[in-house]
Parts: sequence; structure tokens; C-alpha cells
Amino acid sequence: MKTIKVAWCSRHPLSQEQRESLVNKLGGDVRLVEYAVEQRNITWQATTDEVDDNVHNFGVWSDLHDEFDVIAGVFPAVALASRLEYSGPIYAPVSIQSEARVTGSTKTVEFKHAYWVEID
Repeated sequence: MKTIKVAWCSRHPLSQEQRESLVNKLGGDVRLVEYAVEQRNITWQATTDEVDDNVHNFGVWSDLHDEFDVIAGVFPAVALASRLEYSGPIYAPVSIQSEARVTGSTKTVEFKHAYWVEID
């Protein structure tokens, strides 16, 4: 069975439900490496110079692609814009918002993982 090395890029940790769903989607023996803010800070450049931003951000995609088979996460638009020339597989989680719960003056909204979408 092939080992698939996956980078998770998000400021939130990957939930168990997301993890299981991604493993099922990819098949094989998935080795997941989480890159949340506290572990490795992946910085997408967003300035007024779109060309420079794309060059910088394409370099980020390339570095990730050199190290991982699959990249999964939640990405800002500026990151996805520079991804146009990058050909590696990228997945994003799709979540469904649950009903808000109100406790006193606090409103809590939770999200439930629905499925993964490949960004192409």
C-alpha cells in the first residue's frame, strides 16, 4: 500500500471527522502532517503588487509540493490565485453550519464536516 504524505494548512486543527473523511477519499496509507499556525506558519503574501504576490505564493506551493503528495486546507483567495500554474492535488474541506446555540448572551455556531472538494 502506498503511503500518501498530506500537508494540512489551516489555522484550525484537522478534526477527527475531517481526517477520517480525507483518508477514505485518498485511500492508501495516509501520513498526515498538520501545519497549523502553532506548528509551521505558512504565510501567503498579499500586497498591492499582484505579480510579486503570485511569484512569492507560487514558491510556497512549490515548496509544499516538493515535500508532500497532497495539500489540504483552507486557503485565502490570494493563495489560490497563484496556484493557477501549480499542478499538484489540493483539497479543501466543505462544512455545513449547524443551528446557532444561545447561552445567555453568548451565541455559538458550530460547523460539521460534509465532504472534501478538489480544487482544480
